Amino acid sequence: MLAKRGQIKIIPTTLKLSYLRSKRAQITIFLVIGIIILFATGLVLYLRSFATEKELKVEANQLPVEKISGYVDSCILSVAQDGIFDISSKGGFYKINGTYGIPYYFYEGKETMPKKEVIEKQLSLYIENNLSDCLNNFENFRTEGYNFETSNISVNSTIAAKNVIINVNYPVKITKDNQLSVLNDFSVPVDINFYEKYNLIRKIIDEQNKTPNSIPFSSITGLAYKNNFTYDVINFPDDIVFYVFTFNTSLRNKPLIYPIKVKYNWSAIFPQKNVEIYPIPEFVITVPQIFKYQVKARGTDLKFYDDTTMFDIDPKNGSISFDTTRWEDGVREIKITATDKYGNSDTAYMTIDIEQKNLLPSINSTIILDAAVNKTFYYKVNASDPYKEYLYFKDNTSLFDINPTTGEINFTPNQTGDYSIKITVGNNVGYSEALMLLKVK
Repeated sequence: MLAKRGQIKIIPTTLKLSYLRSKRAQITIFLVIGIIILFATGLVLYLRSFATEKELKVEANQLPVEKISGYVDSCILSVAQDGIFDISSKGGFYKINGTYGIPYYFYEGKETMPKKEVIEKQLSLYIENNLSDCLNNFENFRTEGYNFETSNISVNSTIAAKNVIINVNYPVKITKDNQLSVLNDFSVPVDINFYEKYNLIRKIIDEQNKTPNSIPFSSITGLAYKNNFTYDVINFPDDIVFYVFTFNTSLRNKPLIYPIKVKYNWSAIFPQKNVEIYPIPEFVITVPQIFKYQVKARGTDLKFYDDTTMFDIDPKNGSISFDTTRWEDGVREIKITATDKYGNSDTAYMTIDIEQKNLLPSINSTIILDAAVNKTFYYKVNASDPYKEYLYFKDNTSLFDINPTTGEINFTPNQTGDYSIKITVGNNVGYSEALMLLKVK
């Protein structure tokens, strides 16, 4: 029934509820469709991103980075070699404070030698602080279109039995033309037996422990002879002694200089004087050598004197140097005197025990020989070598030239006379001399 104008139209309750439900359903459908569209859009973007990343990573395997890795390896090797020479020249440390910039390995009766692990960390620190300078931010490769992102450098050095191994963690991200590669770890060996050098010094300090206030000269000399290194002993004021060891190496064809410092307690043993000669150790010479030592003393404007024909001590600084091969075996007590400008003086005795004769060649030949004018003279110098390796012969005369390898003398004298000739016979450690009187009639 149609409502009349002016009358209120009444909608049944059941129809009104149906209409509301229809509206709600439409809204719900729109929301669901919107969520689906958003999810689909996000999924498409993610898949595109994943595809791009996957494509980049696949291409990354084709990026030629061998030359970059090799460049890093070469820098590690170069800087590690520099570091080994540097820390060795400072007694195993990269940076150290204190007297003369060298660490104590023994201090007034107590061992202070650093452990091998400490020296390894010092070498690692040197490489960490200097590797970046060598790499130069990869500038040579940047000009070729490479881009780099780098992180901190971490180094772990190992002093192994035969060489030194440098392990470096250095994340390097390399990109070029949508290609990617990442380098992380590098391992480079350095061909030097640093452990052997360290272990030799370890043995010397072990001997120092046995005699806390004496220089272990015999031990050092024996080790130097057997292991082919040289050393210097330098005295400083306040009972400080430097030992400077020089080791031959094939690394860059350079010697490895390794100084250490020892503090003795001599001042507590010996009372103070106006002039005082510091204690002089006893020297046992078992290997022919150029012996060097410097007598140290306390005082003003000192002059040094000796009472031996073995050497002439330097009057100004107390230095002593002589060739031990010129002296026979035996013990010698040498008086050393130091005098100041006021007339004060001190005296000390230096004991040198030479025990090297059995290492030198021996000459067993006739001292007086006869020859005749205008007649061929032949003689062979008889000598023997304890090492049974080789001998060389020399003379100091113009009458003839001795055969340098056989010791044979073969010539024809052209005038009469008595000639005193010195024959020298040498081997791989030194030489012996003998005088020969040749009478030509």
